[in-house]
Amino acid sequence: MKTKTLIPAVLVAMFAVKSLATIELNQVPSVQLNEVVPGSGVQAVEDIPDKSKLSIFYNDLLIQADMKIPGWNSDQTLVPDEKDILDVFGVRTTANPMQIQPENSIFYSGKGVGRSGVWEKESAGDYFAIVNGKVLKGLTIKGYGGNAGKGQQPEGSLDAAEAYRDTLVSKVLMDKGVDTYIGAFTVVRPTVSSGPQANFVRLSRSSLRMNDLIDRNGIELRKVVDHLRFLIADEVGKVMTEQEFAQWLVERTAITLAGKEHARVKASNDNKDNLGIGELVDFGEAKYDPMGYKPGSDLTGGWGGGLRPHSIAAANNIAKEYGFAGDFGVVFDQVYQAKFKMLEEKDARRILIDKATVQEMKDIGLSDLTIKRIQNLKSQLRFGILALKDLDTVPMSSLERKLIRNRATTSLMKMANGHILSEVLIEEVGGMLGLRDAISRAVLASANENLFIQDKSKLDKAIVEAINEQMTVKGANRYQPRYNSGYGVNVVELLRMQISNEVMGRSFDFVYSAKLALLKQPAILCRKVF
Repeated sequence: MKTKTLIPAVLVAMFAVKSLATIELNQVPSVQLNEVVPGSGVQAVEDIPDKSKLSIFYNDLLIQADMKIPGWNSDQTLVPDEKDILDVFGVRTTANPMQIQPENSIFYSGKGVGRSGVWEKESAGDYFAIVNGKVLKGLTIKGYGGNAGKGQQPEGSLDAAEAYRDTLVSKVLMDKGVDTYIGAFTVVRPTVSSGPQANFVRLSRSSLRMNDLIDRNGIELRKVVDHLRFLIADEVGKVMTEQEFAQWLVERTAITLAGKEHARVKASNDNKDNLGIGELVDFGEAKYDPMGYKPGSDLTGGWGGGLRPHSIAAANNIAKEYGFAGDFGVVFDQVYQAKFKMLEEKDARRILIDKATVQEMKDIGLSDLTIKRIQNLKSQLRFGILALKDLDTVPMSSLERKLIRNRATTSLMKMANGHILSEVLIEEVGGMLGLRDAISRAVLASANENLFIQDKSKLDKAIVEAINEQMTVKGANRYQPRYNSGYGVNVVELLRMQISNEVMGRSFDFVYSAKLALLKQPAILCRKVF
């Protein structure tokens, strides 16, 4: 998550002046979902009274995306306009959201849903964002209203810590190429009664869930299927028949779940309403667990029966309504197994570009000139460690960049069990520059007079302290949960394991490099280290 100035701060608050500017009813950028999807409702919203106290954080992976959200139009700006974002999304449900007054704006909502509202596109060429070719036509704002049975909750109903956690897990999944609800940005709301709350805005293929296709029948089901067939047409290139849509739904969900399992992300739960239209949903209680998660664990069993059955049940329900047949369980399993195998084999074949020979780099398709430039960069980087993000500074063709993304990694990011860590973690400490600074402080604090590190526990403690300090400076740990949930992404521990292994393997080199770098720093930084 970054700021408008694109400085390497991971999470910085942005403030706006007080404003009263909810979107007028005739300008709400959404299909009338209460007419398209049976059972959907309408919620009236009003401005939060004092917007000068609000701030935002946003998903920096969307900077290169095609964005068309009110307040974030990539034709005009790469990053969200904080004032416009707060004008539109600095809102709360009214005391009586079912009564819409002239000064109110609206969001739509599902049956029995109080704290979340949605907008949804349907028309060809109309969308909120296009990310990696995926057309996102659903927008959800979570936390602006009251949870079921709790009334209005004017200060909000979602912890900012959960919104941050959700955004970070969605970034990991984005980085791994998995279809997911994307945490786009969060309006942070200070409170008197508790910690900061959030209006959390997410983007998705659709705001609908798998239960919308499982729990309906007759005309209600047909309306939902028709809406989704037209909504997805921009992504697949045509308006699918009902049978084609059912087949696509199962195949797309199998691909998504294969990506999720490969990414080692534990789902919040396995309910049918916790799975979107071929995409993952809700990560406030999910966990990126590359060491402990066993791939396949979320597919079957569990309280809700696992995630595998839901798209199959939805497709069977559609088939029953329209009078066709399909062996959707077989389809799911075949697609899932093929995709998961491909992802695992692809990672196993990746070269470690920081340690690769010239021939290995040639074998993946890099030119002699690009190889020379990469080797030159490696010789200049502190400790000789790098992430693929470092290679953004190396001139090369777009094809070569794609080859590196698909066929390479680095020793820093490849875990002992073969999993490739997401580089999203590195951005949480200010990128590789911030991580190298943290490593310098840790190794200098752990070295003996002979420039060696012999006490691994001392090193581990120093790494944790240095990373935490770096994240505090960058603001990445600003929103901490009020209880020890164990959810989200344990950035500190995952990076500690990787750094510790690298350092202990050649501790003299690391200490020498850190001392050499220290000599080149201003005196104030030297005092900070010692």
